[in-house]
Amino acid sequence: NQSSSKVISVDLPSGLNHATGQPMPVSLRSELLISLLTIKRGLFTNQGRDSWKEISVCKLINTDITSKNYLVTANDKFGYDSNIKSKDYYHEELHSTHKRSNGISCIVAGEKPYHGAMILAASAAIQTGSKYLQVFTDSEYAHTLPMIMPQIIAKSFSISDFKDSIGTLKQVLIGPGTNDVKTYVEVALENINSFSALIIDAGALSYIDKNKSYSDKLIITPHPGEAARILNIPVSEVQSDRYKTARKLYDLFNCLIILKGSGSIIFDGDRFYTCMDGNFKMGTAGMGDTLCGILLTETASFNNNLDACIKSVVFHSYASDVLYLESKNKNITPSV
Repeated sequence: NQSSSKVISVDLPSGLNHATGQPMPVSLRSELLISLLTIKRGLFTNQGRDSWKEISVCKLINTDITSKNYLVTANDKFGYDSNIKSKDYYHEELHSTHKRSNGISCIVAGEKPYHGAMILAASAAIQTGSKYLQVFTDSEYAHTLPMIMPQIIAKSFSISDFKDSIGTLKQVLIGPGTNDVKTYVEVALENINSFSALIIDAGALSYIDKNKSYSDKLIITPHPGEAARILNIPVSEVQSDRYKTARKLYDLFNCLIILKGSGSIIFDGDRFYTCMDGNFKMGTAGMGDTLCGILLTETASFNNNLDACIKSVVFHSYASDVLYLESKNKNITPSV
């Protein structure tokens, strides 16, 4: 790796675990990787993405390979593998659509001094098409938020108001920029069947009851540090096998898992979906808040929360790739 030689790897960069993306304990970094039969999932998660710059596939055989491990992308450059199937996520809306056609979306976020997380999540939801958005936040921010985004209904934190609103809410996001929202999480989980989706992120993750089993109406979005805290394991153990971690989280909560990080993983208890898109510029505070806002909007558009997770993760990462390629200063921020 320290030499100036041009390295071409065949099948896998030497030393890389094909399933986890973990160096054992070090792996080669190649200019070109020629992957045999199909693309391995470990090439796109953990440190696998750092092991190659360009990739191509040599199928060797004509038989399609069946697997419960899927790679998902919005980038046409990966379309040379015939194992990759395309899916159109476009939604045609009726002219009679109105602001409550997809129900009311709600965000509980932004305790002092983390109002930025709330703004990022709310802005992402609005910019990706949320039709009717209500936000519970700190009283100071509840006053100023409509000045920034007039289309948002902002309310001060009030668990009684939140309880009164439960019957009207369809999609709920709790967590960005919070630490003390235990009661909101408990109330939301008690009423989860009245929602189409409940997304729990950041500080709110600590308050999910580990003694209960949920459903695909619940979506959790931990980064490696949060996953480690939930499972009471070191972050290094999370990263050494991110798929094992996602399965442990699923076994604990029986819900949809989005394990963020390099090569974000979506797991529904049956299949793993690894995002092929994204870049190192996404390792920035606030990126997860933006993803949650996008996810809140997409769960309003889909009947299937798994599809909403896949679209949100992939297009969030792909947008970063496009911005990185087109930006002159290469400075990508969550608010762009």
